[in-house]
Amino acid sequence: MRNNVQPLTDADFDTAIQEGKWVVHFTSKNCHPCKPVKSILAQLSNEIPGVSFAELNANENLRTVMAQQVSGYPTVIFYVGGRPVDLLYGSKSAAIYHTKAEALANRN
Repeated sequence: MRNNVQPLTDADFDTAIQEGKWVVHFTSKNCHPCKPVKSILAQLSNEIPGVSFAELNANENLRTVMAQQVSGYPTVIFYVGGRPVDLLYGSKSAAIYHTKAEALANRN
């Protein structure tokens, strides 16, 4: 399985999410619940066309974390055209991430 999750940083976050549909995982190096989320999103990145998947390391990209008002990890925010349309706090089941990502893919 190929991992199609792109790393994002403070330098490229705003530009990247402006176009299309994005699922962005805000994570931290010391976040143990983030590990299963990372694996789930890597799998979904191969299964759901029309959606881009990304990961942002919160420890190294505080400007974006503050701008997006992320206060805990894992946080997954769903974007369309640069605007947040949904979010999940904490580690959830693979089915929940799949349902949310599918809904994003089908959104006009």
